[in-house]
Amino acid sequence: MNTVVRSAPGKLVLVGEYAVLEGAPALALAVDRRATVRLSARHDDRAFITAPQLESGVVEARLDEKARLQWRCDAAVAARLGLVTQIHAELQADGMLADLRGFDLSIDTAGFVHQGHKLGLGSSAAVTVSLSAAFCAAAGDRIDVGASASSWAPLLARHARWQQGQGSGIDIATSLVGGLIVFQRGDGSQLPTVESRPWPRAGLHCQFLWSGQSMSTAGQLQRLRQWKLAEPARHAACFSRLSECAEVAVDALEQGASAFVAAVDAYACALQKLTEASGLAIFTPAQSALAQEARRLGAAFKPCGAGGDMGVLLTDSAEALIQLRGSIMASGMQALELHVDTCGLR
Repeated sequence: MNTVVRSAPGKLVLVGEYAVLEGAPALALAVDRRATVRLSARHDDRAFITAPQLESGVVEARLDEKARLQWRCDAAVAARLGLVTQIHAELQADGMLADLRGFDLSIDTAGFVHQGHKLGLGSSAAVTVSLSAAFCAAAGDRIDVGASASSWAPLLARHARWQQGQGSGIDIATSLVGGLIVFQRGDGSQLPTVESRPWPRAGLHCQFLWSGQSMSTAGQLQRLRQWKLAEPARHAACFSRLSECAEVAVDALEQGASAFVAAVDAYACALQKLTEASGLAIFTPAQSALAQEARRLGAAFKPCGAGGDMGVLLTDSAEALIQLRGSIMASGMQALELHVDTCGLR
């Protein structure tokens, strides 16, 4: 087998984070920061992995009699390779890697790190997609991005297990399909729905911002689950409003830039209510001030995803972006150059 190379983009949720967990639609954008996997077969039972998060450089593993990876490194390093272990084990259990024993594997996620901090752009989902695709290609199979969600439902299941069942699958879908998508989570008996939409939009100015900090999505979702159990009525009220605003925003995307900005601002307000009610660190006080100033100028600011790291500023006026520069600096956030990646898995 020649070397297999597969890559997949990261993502940002423009509107619908949190609400998507309860079945509301969400808009997510694939961005031009990619996870790239290179995989080559070996003729023995050894595996060698290189990845940016491995400060020790190359890590070796042996495949035991059941073709399971046995890492030859300390537990802390092996833990960082947990996603590799899981994906390999599940594909092996499904009989997809019968002809693949040892391998050389390189995982490059450098684009997801900025100034020494991990960006909240869905790197684990991008790795899940690209690594699964590479292993499948090594076994003579392929993931058909153009097919229905049923063809890549196993990917959603694998990543959900990695997230301990807390995620929606929106990051997997965005990495697979690319571009701007409308995503709606399925219930226990239905698969999610995914629709592509054009991006960028006429008359809409968009600036992505970064707080300079990293945020644990898993930690946020864990706290959300605890709050839901403790205060189910307040949780239901907040999520009813979030879902309503998410549906309006998806529809407003087709109604023009000003309608979409207004709808995103309404969703930002609902997110702020969730922040206040739950105690989740979705908006920092400085980000709330930035959202208020953006609103005064007819623009909209909101965090993207779990909150605390990435955010998006949307307006139908380029002048408003200029006027908001001081408020952006005061919020502690900085502009980050991100563009749509229309390719998805490649």
